[in-house]
Amino acid sequence: MIKSFDNSEKYNTFVRYINKDNTMSPKFLDQNGFSFHIFSREEDRCHVHIRAGSKKAKYWLEPTIELSENKGFKQHELSKIEKIITENEQDFKTKFNQHLR
Repeated sequence: MIKSFDNSEKYNTFVRYINKDNTMSPKFLDQNGFSFHIFSREEDRCHVHIRAGSKKAKYWLEPTIELSENKGFKQHELSKIEKIITENEQDFKTKFNQHLR
C-alpha cells in the first residue's frame, strides 16, 4: 500500500491509501490510534473502515451504525470506535457521499 496526499479543498488535506488493485482509500479521521477510511469501488452502502496496526473493522453507517466485520479488535476497542463513529456520523456520511461522486 502506498500513501499519497490530497491537498484539494474538497477533502481538506487527508491521506489516501492506494491499494494493490489501484483503488483509493481516503482517510477521514485519525483519533485515539484508530484510522477511519473507505475503499473506492467497494460498495454503495454507506460505511467506514477502521484500522489500528494489523487490526481491521468495518461499520455500516446506514440505516443504523452496525458492526459488519471485525478482525482483531477487542470489545473495549470496538466500544471506543463506536463512540467515535457516533460523534462523527454525519461528517463520515457527507465525506463518503462526496468521495463516491
